[in-house]
Formats: sequence, C-alpha cells, structure tokens
Amino acid sequence: MTAAPTARAEAIRARAAQHGIDVRTRTGAAELADRLGVHTATVYRALNGSTAPGPRFAAAYAAAFTGAALVDLYPAEAAA
Repeated sequence: MTAAPTARAEAIRARAAQHGIDVRTRTGAAELADRLGVHTATVYRALNGSTAPGPRFAAAYAAAFTGAALVDLYPAEAAA
C-alpha cells in the first residue's frame, strides 16, 4: 500500500473518531457510510486504498465533518 491511501485512511479514521465513529468496526463503517450517504463498501475501499474517494464521497465528507478538508482525502495530490 502506498503512503497516500494510508494517509487517507488515517485522516478518515481520525475525523470519524472525533465524531464518535470507530470505522475499524463493521457497525462504525456502516454508520459512516450512512452519514455520508454512500455504500459501506465505498467506505471500505476508501479506507483500504483500493480506490480514491470520488466527488460524491468527498462532498459528503466535507459536509458531514466540520473542519474536514479535501487534503484529508487526497494527501499525495496535495503534496505534489
């Protein structure tokens, strides 16, 4: 796994944890998915780095979490 997905997953986990959601559990990942209006599989793919979050996920993430930034989701692109 490259640094970008790892950084992305850590940013998502940390932001969710600030809001009382533990995405390391099945119910936590499902809760995050519900909050963002995406499928649980989409959350898992974002966390394991198999795909970068798309625009719908990014917009929902920014809207759901005060202070969230797109750099949380696209750290490698921001560093370039």
